[in-house]
Amino acid sequence: MSNTQKIGFTFAEILVVIIILSIFAAIGVPTYQIYFERTKTREARQLLLSVLDAQLDHFRQTGGYGQAITDLDIDIPAPKHFASIDLNGAGATDIQCPSPGTGTNQKWLAKLAEKDNRYTLYVLPDGRVVCQGGANGVGGCNAVLCRQLGFRADW
Repeated sequence: MSNTQKIGFTFAEILVVIIILSIFAAIGVPTYQIYFERTKTREARQLLLSVLDAQLDHFRQTGGYGQAITDLDIDIPAPKHFASIDLNGAGATDIQCPSPGTGTNQKWLAKLAEKDNRYTLYVLPDGRVVCQGGANGVGGCNAVLCRQLGFRADW
C-alpha cells in the first residue's frame, strides 16, 4: 500500500469560496457606489451653498439675482463630477415636486447636473438643496438615486 497524499482543494471547496466572494462583491459594490455618489453630492452642496450666499449678496446690493457666475462676487473651482453651474437669476424657471407636472412650483437660484445626467441638484432661495433624477430633473424628486443619496422626496 502506497502512502501518497493528495494536495489541493476539491472542486466543491473552490466553488464554495467563489460563491462566498460573489456574495461579498454583490453587497459591497453597490454600497461603494452610493458612498461615492454621496461624497460627490457633498461637494456639490458646498458649491451650491456658496453660490447661494453670493446670489443673496448680489440681491442685497442690486435688488436682483445674478444671471451668470460672472455677475457674482465669487471665485469657484470647476466642479469635478458635475457640469457647470447654471443660474436662474430671474427666477423664471420653476422645478416641481413630487414630479414635473404635479406638485408645488419651487423657484431655484442655481443648479448642478451630474455629468452622466443621472440627477440634478438645485439650491432654493431658502437654502435647501434638493435633488431631481435624470437630466434636468426629468425623473422627478422621488427618483430612487435621489432617495439613496439622502434627499427627501417631499420637499
